[in-house]
Amino acid sequence: MNMIEVKTAELSGAALDWATFCAVFSGMQPTIRKIESVTIERQPFIKPLTFPSAVYLTYSGAYGVECNWNPSSAWEDGGPLIVSRMVAIDYPRPLRDGELPKWVAQCWRPYGCGEAESPLVAACRAIVAAKLGETVQIPAELLP
Repeated sequence: MNMIEVKTAELSGAALDWATFCAVFSGMQPTIRKIESVTIERQPFIKPLTFPSAVYLTYSGAYGVECNWNPSSAWEDGGPLIVSRMVAIDYPRPLRDGELPKWVAQCWRPYGCGEAESPLVAACRAIVAAKLGETVQIPAELLP
């Protein structure tokens, strides 16, 4: 597997989910699932339907059931991490010059901090920074 070094503050999407999984479940790695773009031809006079390509992560849950892992975008995955890791999240403050407000998340023992436009992304970045550091190794196929 080809790995690329990325700054934790720049992680997003499947790459952030990968790093969060590795930070939370030491020594384990999720399974990378890739879906190629597919176009389905339908009846005449109906426009073809195209599904875009996607990359997502899964892990083996109870009874061998494969579960999706999206802590940076799904509250059912990221919310429990915020509670169990005692992540403090500060609401965004309005900024000047048209900048988007950023949520700030902090972990303690070990310390880690993350900023993002959403609280889940900020919390995941803080968890990764606390456990794995300011730069992490990510599989190249997870990066856009």
